[in-house]
Amino acid sequence: MTLRVPEPVAARLLSQPSALSCLTPEQAVAAQDAAPRAPVEAVRPGVFDDTPVSERRAVTTGDLRALRTISREVDQLYLVLSVEAGPEVLPLPVLEARVARGGRYVVVAAAGDLPDALVAARREELTTDAVAGDDPVWTPRIHQSSHPDFGRSLGAAEGERLVVRLARGRSRPDAALRCLLLARGVADLRDLGNRYDASGERRDPVPFPVWDGLLAMEQLDLRPFRPVREDGAQRGGSGLPLGILASVQLYTTDAAGQFEGRAHSPDCQHQSRDRGLSRYYDLVTVEQMLDAERFDPCSKCGGYATRRLSTTQVDYYRAAHQVHDLAQQVRWVLAHPDLGTDSASLLAELKQRDAATSPDTWFDADNEERQWNRFIRRLLQQLQATVAHPRPS
Repeated sequence: MTLRVPEPVAARLLSQPSALSCLTPEQAVAAQDAAPRAPVEAVRPGVFDDTPVSERRAVTTGDLRALRTISREVDQLYLVLSVEAGPEVLPLPVLEARVARGGRYVVVAAAGDLPDALVAARREELTTDAVAGDDPVWTPRIHQSSHPDFGRSLGAAEGERLVVRLARGRSRPDAALRCLLLARGVADLRDLGNRYDASGERRDPVPFPVWDGLLAMEQLDLRPFRPVREDGAQRGGSGLPLGILASVQLYTTDAAGQFEGRAHSPDCQHQSRDRGLSRYYDLVTVEQMLDAERFDPCSKCGGYATRRLSTTQVDYYRAAHQVHDLAQQVRWVLAHPDLGTDSASLLAELKQRDAATSPDTWFDADNEERQWNRFIRRLLQQLQATVAHPRPS
């Protein structure tokens, strides 16, 4: 700090009894010239440039420090390679911490390096569809499993559409899409949570719209996969296998009911934290949530957010609900034989499903596929027996 003061004040400040350490301008210049200068760090060639991947150098802490001084968009995602973990997508703070602990990583690309042709084509496709259909930003949730768009709101394709729509006017849609494409490769989305630098300034590895591309702020209806109620109640489950839905990630503030109050999703209005994930959240799978007896969800948000499903996962989720609905109808017919219900259409649909081959991509184990097929065949046999031998009224 430089102060211009009257001479008596300056003499007092420069005197020995003064509690402040002060120098004259001439003394300050001399001290600065005498002080050793820290070398200016530079990014080495072969780390972040266009060097072929096979010739890249492992990134060092010095490279990362230099990157922060020369790049305006340093806080983004990076595709990296390591011997221990193979390809990973990491935010810069996570990469810095791992390199500081001795990890050896080669940087392959940043989010901004993804090809324009790939990103722009998808953005134009989504923009054209939105203009042609004049769709609202938030589509209503569909509850009828027979509807072709059932489960669409949970899918990754819907996430892409939301990112492009929400990014208009507040950030570049192409940049948001690039970030989304890389962020999908992050194993634990909590690594993308809000971070702050040494000065307390907030650093967001992903823009806000990208969170809606990664997470569906709604819950899965897990009734088809819950056990069948012994009392035959209509609200019971069907015991269908979870298949490829078992490992789907769910993020909540309290998965096991450990804390006072109810569990919330990142988008809940009852949350006081910034939108997005952090290490304060629990990560559980659908398989774990199915057995979470103490989970107490918020009535507003449902308690958790769902990591968006792939197209195959949405297809199986829809098919499971359709089969569950058929099972509910068969149970109703079996419970009310005296009503003489016309079961022809129900029988035809069950025959069609029994004859169809379930896709191999729906199940991770052979026993799950057999369980699925046996369930449909048992429904068909039960309905056929009822139709062939109706009870007298």
